[in-house]
Amino acid sequence: MTGNILAGDGRELFVYLPSMVLDGDLDFKNQMADLHDQNPRLFADYGFNPDNGPIIRTGSEDTVFEAMRYERYNDEKYYGFAHHTIGAAFFWLPAYLVGIAFGSLIGYGVNGITPLIQYITFISSIVYALSGFYLMEKLGIGLDYSKVHLRLSTSAIIFGSFILQYISVEPSMNHAIDLFIGTAFFFQLRKTMSGGSKDHLILGAISGLAICVRPQNIIFLGIGGLAIAFKSLWEKRTRILPWISFSLATVIFSTPLIISYKLMFGSFLDARGEAGFLDYLHPKVFEVLFSTRHSLFVTTPLLFIAIIGFLLYLRNARSSSIDQGLFLGSICLAFVLMLYFNSLIVDWWGGSTPGARRFSGIMILFHIGLANILKRFGTLAYALVALLIAFNLVWIGVFNLNMVDPHGYVGPYDVIQAFWGLLMGIFGH
Repeated sequence: MTGNILAGDGRELFVYLPSMVLDGDLDFKNQMADLHDQNPRLFADYGFNPDNGPIIRTGSEDTVFEAMRYERYNDEKYYGFAHHTIGAAFFWLPAYLVGIAFGSLIGYGVNGITPLIQYITFISSIVYALSGFYLMEKLGIGLDYSKVHLRLSTSAIIFGSFILQYISVEPSMNHAIDLFIGTAFFFQLRKTMSGGSKDHLILGAISGLAICVRPQNIIFLGIGGLAIAFKSLWEKRTRILPWISFSLATVIFSTPLIISYKLMFGSFLDARGEAGFLDYLHPKVFEVLFSTRHSLFVTTPLLFIAIIGFLLYLRNARSSSIDQGLFLGSICLAFVLMLYFNSLIVDWWGGSTPGARRFSGIMILFHIGLANILKRFGTLAYALVALLIAFNLVWIGVFNLNMVDPHGYVGPYDVIQAFWGLLMGIFGH
């Protein structure tokens, strides 16, 4: 982890914890002020000072996004409210309580935001991510992959994709948790296809929690409902109770997000008070996939290889059982919906990030696909994957060393050039 510990949106995701646990409210003024005193650099990129008010940055290249983003800091109530969701705080809560207890035991961390408490809290992000990969491997065994190929796929995706950033450098972001909860959803969906009422309730609970972590995960409500409906139609019998159980559990477990919206913004459905955050008329689908600005496949080419492997697996799985077909079809639908939703966001590139981080909830697709590539192509695939892992490590390295523009267009040539400059700086004469 970096010396800053909190990074990017992690500031607003984390402050829920000390505010709820220590203050019993969702007013973050004192936490924001304490964080600023502890680390002013955390607020520099956001043009924001809890003591002196907003600092409006001008001259940005991305005028539409920046104007929208900094206008909200003019609203005085912002200093008391976070504009990111409450879900990650629930997953961090056990580790945070351990941190509070340990800090109190040694007389350290009265305000609940000290670096030690943050470190203990965000170690759980790593645990959640690894637990997500464990579930992926269990699903992969059911798809007739060997443990070797599945373990290699896990290692390759950890070190060869953007997720490495969010389990090492920026665990205060919610992408490690999103990876876990998204994988848990598909793991439970596969089980639910042949399960009973209890399984439908569990699937709904996971779906609701996923929405609390990232609102775009509302797609799981539709995906789960469709899968249950199709299974009922296939069996030629009307089964309303499973669908009701799933939907009701989803709504119940997503209520913390809805209630937090109401308390902070006065509306049950006001996601962050950002008018214009979604541009429905101009989706940037191609840019999200193939732009040099943090796109899914150009910035992280390993995932392009993985999705080819997934498509090859689908071609050979046409004779699968109905349960298997619904499971794989649900993953496909989730990817399409996530792609479309992410293409609508005004900052479709995801801000400062070494990759298309908003796809963290669908990593199961890439895990299945990459395992298939490794299984089918053997030594050639191993060599190519090793090369792409090396590229990703270089890319994340130069990104964190600020040797490339963290917000701008950065292609493979720019990454290699920056790395060459680093080598020359170290070994050159």
